[in-house]
Amino acid sequence: MSETVDTRGAAELLHVSEKTAAKLAREGELPAVWLAGSWLFLKSDIISWLMDRAREEQRFRKEQIQAAVQIQGPRSVGRPRKIQVVN
Repeated sequence: MSETVDTRGAAELLHVSEKTAAKLAREGELPAVWLAGSWLFLKSDIISWLMDRAREEQRFRKEQIQAAVQIQGPRSVGRPRKIQVVN
């Protein structure tokens, strides 16, 4: 099994379009090398990049929840309370 993938393979691993995978490489966001007229990616780099991004987003979501709890209190985070309608 190959350790490298082209733009199509990177796009499949990331579940994005080939255009998006190429844009991420071109902008230096996703590790890749331009070789013989096409992008070449290491599978391990894609997986590491994805893991780092997932951790970063998880950390951001936790910070957002903590900020909401501090501002509005713990009942404001999570599932909304049921409202009882009285006629």
